[in-house]
Amino acid sequence: MSLSGILWGLQVVISMFFGQYKYNLDAKGRVVIPQEFRKQMGANCVVSAGLEECVTIYTYEGWQKYVDSSVSDLDDFDEKSRELKRLLFSCAFPKEIDFQGRVTLDKSLIDYANITKDVVILGTINCIEIWAAEKYSELFANRSSQAIALGNLIAERKRNSNGK
Repeated sequence: MSLSGILWGLQVVISMFFGQYKYNLDAKGRVVIPQEFRKQMGANCVVSAGLEECVTIYTYEGWQKYVDSSVSDLDDFDEKSRELKRLLFSCAFPKEIDFQGRVTLDKSLIDYANITKDVVILGTINCIEIWAAEKYSELFANRSSQAIALGNLIAERKRNSNGK
């Protein structure tokens, strides 16, 4: 959803993707982007491989921020850094969302994410993730225990960063 507010007399709009939706991939490799996400996405986006065998979709601005904050300063002399860059950028495609709200996923991304037909589309604040429904169910079957463990990890990191 799009959140807006006033900051020192300036209108500030913050794009945030959140929620979970279930859709199907059609025979041409197209999937409908939920209307709530399309409102923020506009007509153009960047579609890429996600880090956990999913497909990610960014606004152009969101993609640039992701690259600038996470990837651009990786060491080209480090083998793992080069592998990550290859994964992310060789499978990144500029795309248009068609008049029916669909985006076409390239076969390489469909294969990478093991998508056959049923997909789960998630908002993860700064991007959209598309998961094969079966893979998503497997990974997040124990969601409540995962949330507790991750919450404890974040709390520990905050305590350590605050010197407590």
